[in-house]
Amino acid sequence: IPDSYFCPITFEIMKDPVIDPEGYSYEKKAIQEWLKKNSTSPITRTPLKTSDLVPNRSLKESIDAIRKYIKKGEEKRKLDLEKLRKNKPSVVKKEEKKKKK
Repeated sequence: IPDSYFCPITFEIMKDPVIDPEGYSYEKKAIQEWLKKNSTSPITRTPLKTSDLVPNRSLKESIDAIRKYIKKGEEKRKLDLEKLRKNKPSVVKKEEKKKKK
């Protein structure tokens, strides 16, 4: 997952990214909270206001696409595991024992 998907304040993958005039993106709620206590960018320390922030739609679309891709992969792994449990339960038990070690 690209570093640009992570908010520099929360260090979590953003859900509602906004971008400042200098090109830095943040999770909207996190930067709004930051700006309640500070009047500068958390990265450059230049003056920054909430009104300077705009939605970063392209980043949001990219993040949403990767989330969807990951979710599909997780769903496929679950289905594969269910099939394996049905058809070869001994293999699943061996794998689960390995994970516990």
